[in-house]
Amino acid sequence: MSTIRPLPGVAARLDAIREALALLPAKQQHLPAPIAGTIGVFDAIRAMGDGPSVFDIAGRIAAHNDPDTLPALLDQLDAEKRRRDLINDARNGGLHHKSDAAMNAAIRESVPELLDRFRPVFTDAAATLATAAAKLPDGPAALDPAAILEADARSPYRQARDALDTLEAIVRAVPVLLHHDGSTPVGSLVVTVANVPNVGPALTDGLTNGILNPPEEAEAIRAVGKLVKDFAADATLTLLGIARCEYPGVELSLPADAEALADRVERIATAHKVKRVEPRPEHEANARANARAWRVA
Repeated sequence: MSTIRPLPGVAARLDAIREALALLPAKQQHLPAPIAGTIGVFDAIRAMGDGPSVFDIAGRIAAHNDPDTLPALLDQLDAEKRRRDLINDARNGGLHHKSDAAMNAAIRESVPELLDRFRPVFTDAAATLATAAAKLPDGPAALDPAAILEADARSPYRQARDALDTLEAIVRAVPVLLHHDGSTPVGSLVVTVANVPNVGPALTDGLTNGILNPPEEAEAIRAVGKLVKDFAADATLTLLGIARCEYPGVELSLPADAEALADRVERIATAHKVKRVEPRPEHEANARANARAWRVA
């Protein structure tokens, strides 16, 4: 069982991006320019040190024995002192914390490029997983070594594991801005590699016991809720289940861009909401049909 949670800090996010980039051909493993540039700026600042102290300045002036070039030396020392003072002011002003914010902004800016770079390996992994998953035992036994040996499915198991490792690496590498109002569970990180239907909210009239949406829509709402819950509990098994079409309306798919990724998060949030509506004649029949379908499931 594996779980995937939002990464706690900049260093962990950068590590995840590097690990996923290592899956690509060598020429594509470099960090995107916004990330590399931000790292370079702060590395350069850290390498500058504290600059000359007042004692260093006094010593260099005293040791200078050419009056004609003294103005140039003073200009040089003045520039070094100004740079030192600026760096110290920046450090005293919380440069470290601002560097984290700058790096997070650079990572978000890099999402479109990361998605484009990951797309070929994602496509291969998703196709491989779909083929291999069909040859594995049903349910959790698909990832159980003993069940794999009994089913003589070692080759598809290895193929599935490699594909799942690739998909999970991409999930960890691409940042997802989750809702902070409680409407979007952690499990919605799955939207990095899975498209979800545009459904919800669940309808209720406060009187009828159950979900009042038409049965097909209610089934899609249930599928999204189950997807999020399952992914939070076991990401690996859930990705395998998506490849096996176990979640109606959900498919393995990399978003086209950052906007599409944000739209998927919004869909997850909407599917988890409940809306109260006025009673209508068809609601009771919908509620009975949905209750029967969910009992069977």
